[in-house]
Amino acid sequence: MICTHHLRWHGTLRDEPTKLPWGFGLELELVGVDYESSHLTALGGLRVSFSPKPDDPALPALHAGDEVTVIAQAKRPQLFRDEGAFDRRAYLASQGIDLVATLRSPDLIQRASSAPLSAGTLLARIRHRLRHEVDTLFAAQPEVGAVLRAMLLGDRSFVERDEAVDFQKTGVFHVLVVAGLHVGALAFFLYWIGRKLRLSRLATMLFTLTLLFAYVAVIEQRPPVLRAALMAAIVVLGPSSTGGWMS
Repeated sequence: MICTHHLRWHGTLRDEPTKLPWGFGLELELVGVDYESSHLTALGGLRVSFSPKPDDPALPALHAGDEVTVIAQAKRPQLFRDEGAFDRRAYLASQGIDLVATLRSPDLIQRASSAPLSAGTLLARIRHRLRHEVDTLFAAQPEVGAVLRAMLLGDRSFVERDEAVDFQKTGVFHVLVVAGLHVGALAFFLYWIGRKLRLSRLATMLFTLTLLFAYVAVIEQRPPVLRAALMAAIVVLGPSSTGGWMS
């Protein structure tokens, strides 16, 4: 087994760097790692956290899709053996995170190449902008902003905070994720608005599907969300004679 003591990890940023109450978070899709004098293939997800000190320089300007190198000690997420304890390792694995690391200095992360502007990178920047707007609106209450980012944008980065455990203990952790129910409710609401505006059936369908898929594009695209969006599209496009909830 390879020792993970301050290795040089190579990967591609999955998303824009995330501003957190205690610092920054970055997620890399790993492609390799330098171990001693060898370059080895490394696959999986690496989440890097950085808590800046007052005299630390700023992080380099990084964007989704950039190829980067990080020098850090990576390890598997901590696993608590207590019965009923929050299984952080399994939760992070469901998000494609296999290793976690702490960045000791901004000088230890470098951009190897910039990502070309594409639909994916553009959506990542829009998503980042929306998160920033939520953080700005609730700058005095970062815990509220974190919950809203999870409920509205599917950003569950704050799961490592105590608030996530509190939601789990009360049995309402599901409200912190954008799920199929949210997508279905949004589709119904958009279609209802179209009907209230007395748009034609074709215009209502275009209005509903355009805004629905625009929303799905900028949130966390988990399988239940994509399935719900597909089913909503089928219902919206279906003939009105079916007597469904859209008729």
